[in-house]
Amino acid sequence: MSSSSRKLLLTGASGLLGRAVHKRFLEGSWEVVGTAFSRATDQLVKLDLAKPEEVEDFVKKSKPSVLIHAAAQRYPDQVEKNYEDAFKLNVESSELLAKLSGSGSHMLTHITVFGNYDNK
Repeated sequence: MSSSSRKLLLTGASGLLGRAVHKRFLEGSWEVVGTAFSRATDQLVKLDLAKPEEVEDFVKKSKPSVLIHAAAQRYPDQVEKNYEDAFKLNVESSELLAKLSGSGSHMLTHITVFGNYDNK
């Protein structure tokens, strides 16, 4: 991969894992686009992963060579309290990002969140 094609799109860049990944790629020779939702900053683009049309448009416009999906609701009590929102973030957005990566324009790495969504 040439340095001109080294563009990372990172979801969940404001989270514990996302911050570490974001920092590490910024230290390298990568162009990094980090996204966040509730903790977006001037360094992180606000993106609501529960809105498929926005996500699809953003990914297509960003044209990453690599997409790392690190966004998730990781707290079990919050998943139980806001099940539908957690399902959209943890399951549906992951499915959409996988479908978008199927075009072959970028590689997808997904950090898996364990949970059982069949019980509801």
